[in-house]
Amino acid sequence: MSGQYEVKHMSRLVPRIAPSWAAIAIVLLLTCIRANVFAAGQVNDRKVRRVTMSVAAAVSRDQNQMRKDAQTYAKPGPEIELHNHLTIPLEKYRALKAAARSMKRTPRSLPSAVPLATGGGVVLDASLNFDGTDQHYAAAHPPDTHGAAGNTQYVEVTNHAIDIYDKASGALLFESGLAAFYGNTSFTADSRVLHDPIWDRWVVISISYAFPPDFVQPMFVAVSKTGDATGPYWIYNIEVSALDNNAFLDFPQLGMDQDSIIITGNPLSANFAGAELFTIAKARLYNGMEFSIARFSGLQATLAPPIVSDQNPNTYLIAATPENNVLYLYALTDSSRPSAADVTGPFEVPVAPYTIPPNAPQPSPCGDAPRNLVETFDARFTNASTQVGRFLYQTHTINVSGLATPKFYKIDTSTHTLVDSGIFFARASTSNDFNASIAADADNNIYVTWTSIDTSLNRNADVRFAGKRASAPVGSLGNGIPVFTSSTCITNSFDGAFGQRWGDYSSVAVDPQGNAWFVNEKVIDGGFWGSRIGRLRFKQVPP
Repeated sequence: MSGQYEVKHMSRLVPRIAPSWAAIAIVLLLTCIRANVFAAGQVNDRKVRRVTMSVAAAVSRDQNQMRKDAQTYAKPGPEIELHNHLTIPLEKYRALKAAARSMKRTPRSLPSAVPLATGGGVVLDASLNFDGTDQHYAAAHPPDTHGAAGNTQYVEVTNHAIDIYDKASGALLFESGLAAFYGNTSFTADSRVLHDPIWDRWVVISISYAFPPDFVQPMFVAVSKTGDATGPYWIYNIEVSALDNNAFLDFPQLGMDQDSIIITGNPLSANFAGAELFTIAKARLYNGMEFSIARFSGLQATLAPPIVSDQNPNTYLIAATPENNVLYLYALTDSSRPSAADVTGPFEVPVAPYTIPPNAPQPSPCGDAPRNLVETFDARFTNASTQVGRFLYQTHTINVSGLATPKFYKIDTSTHTLVDSGIFFARASTSNDFNASIAADADNNIYVTWTSIDTSLNRNADVRFAGKRASAPVGSLGNGIPVFTSSTCITNSFDGAFGQRWGDYSSVAVDPQGNAWFVNEKVIDGGFWGSRIGRLRFKQVPP
């Protein structure tokens, strides 16, 4: 159907069990939604709306309650397939993917000053490199791995589960299904986590799912009461379906500035009109109090919030469309005061023209059958930015020379201009590299992690990393260094419309000591997904 939007993700739970009346109702609902289509508006045609809403005080939950509820809710399951989610017409998306796939491949090039076969001075701490959770526990696929590092702990969240590790040893300290963690019986996923180093608090968000006839869709926000991620939490329940006329809030992202927690998402419906943004004052959130939020809608999708590392009064959010020669920058002010909070923009940041990346074929025995192509997504920013002073750092995957290729950006928010950018990849002519994330430390050194697949070398999914010192020349990050190479191809994250889902929530985050920690996907025996966690740091420079 011309102009059709892919909104199947509104019913992202597809258990491999007999259909229920609820499932039948969802199918009928989606049929109605898909029949009511519209043409996407241009970003400058969208009207940004602002409203306020109230959220009740939190309830308190501790590990004992979570363990008790785990006996009732059981471990995550059954096996769930999670579907892709678009903000452009499905036909346009497929046409762009086909065009990218048909492009003649030519070698990608890097600036001559970039050392190709290094991580840019970043090294992996071999003793702090360990396996995270896997599909045997958290049954949903793809897992949507995401993580954050605190003073002594690392927290990994996936669809279905939260896992807490000791940073020094990699030992698992606590594991819970999200249902028991939040005290919620419905399917809960699309999780993000951050650590606030100033207040030493953990913040976890997850989306639950809307069912007819009520379409109540909770977003759960959990805040630790101390710096111990295994300790008690404040749990909030925000009905996000109320934010935009029963639209399904998809692909939530989590950021923060000095005073607020910042949440964005794409409200998918038959009349998608742009991204959502709302902020929560830390002073109330961290104390379990009721609060009001300023909510903005009609923003450019997909909107990435920042992790702000200083006291900048302006908070910058950014979006990239599937094909363009600009990025869209918004400025958020007074984020902690619902009555005064404001969003201005979008400001256009000129960049080199880019298009959507091709999906990645896999080595034998998976090959390049449509079912087994790995989804490289739609050129959106898939994780939070880092904001340091006037600079904002982000990365996404685009098409370069017929290959999926990550590109990073360093933007001067005071002038809305690009001051540094470059691509990075494993091998110039043969690898597809995709679903990267980026973080910067307080000194403007940057770290990235991404996935690479190379059929010419029969090389399955690599977890790779690289970095760049603030003093390094302008340009690329180079080839990076592999952390872990999967022994087989991925076959258990199949989305009927798109192929194998992979790695779009994988993340890298800087801990309070200034080191970077990543979590990314790998494949384990049987084609099931697993995850890998590790610490990155720059080598010491001799005096």
